Amino acid sequence: MSEITAELLQELHWRDFSIMPHDDSQVLVLVYDDHNNAERLLRLLHEKPFDIKILKEDGTSKHMIDLTFLESDLTIRTVFNKTEETYPIAERIANGVKHLSTGIPNPDKANSYLYALKTKIIDELGK
Repeated sequence: MSEITAELLQELHWRDFSIMPHDDSQVLVLVYDDHNNAERLLRLLHEKPFDIKILKEDGTSKHMIDLTFLESDLTIRTVFNKTEETYPIAERIANGVKHLSTGIPNPDKANSYLYALKTKIIDELGK
């Protein structure tokens, strides 16, 4: 993978997220509409050091995910319509989100995602 640029990160912007069961813990899945960009971001996550934070937007309490690649100090920020009331992410993180992956919607099951099993371990998330 080449140098991380603002343009590259704009191309790799995900549209949603989900927390799903994974082995004996849970995985935070960054959701894409297409497999190609999901795979490109996953490759970056395995090759480049990063920091990921889940925050609440001031004033609205909407969830935001900041993914910062440390070598470039560039961040992808995505704001979602999900709030703690509609999607209690703090509780889910406290209950064992230890992996990060990318995925696409599962065409055979609503509210489910097909994600790469080669997850990135992020056991410090939410601590």
